[in-house]
Amino acid sequence: MSRLMQAIFGICAALVFIGAVQIICPQKSMKKSVNFILGIVFVLSLIVPAVGLKGVSLDFKLPEAVSQNTSELSSYTAEYIVRAVLDSAGIKYENLSVTTDILEDKRISITKVTLVSAHPKEQIVDALKEIVEKDRVEVLNE
Repeated sequence: MSRLMQAIFGICAALVFIGAVQIICPQKSMKKSVNFILGIVFVLSLIVPAVGLKGVSLDFKLPEAVSQNTSELSSYTAEYIVRAVLDSAGIKYENLSVTTDILEDKRISITKVTLVSAHPKEQIVDALKEIVEKDRVEVLNE
């Protein structure tokens, strides 16, 4: 990545140099010749770094923090799905807690759902039967 930064710095330095020379250059007598030479300098300032960047790899690895955030995102996603299913079934609840696990094939597995509700456990289990196994639903204060 440092070669890329050097190339960008080189191009910027060439542009500053070209601008300074154009300001200093006399307006009429040598303007065409100076502009021609400065054009060549500009093209070379683009070509030389491009040739030097041929072997630069712009690949980078995501930090481990991203994989940790993935599990957190999976928990939020699973909780959102459980909330949507319960809301669509018309079940009122409080203090929803969803425990998840990420399987080897990167799927999200809901391992436990705990909530407080006045609805019967059978109704809640029936609403969640597509996404959670029956023995993994815990209802408090029925």
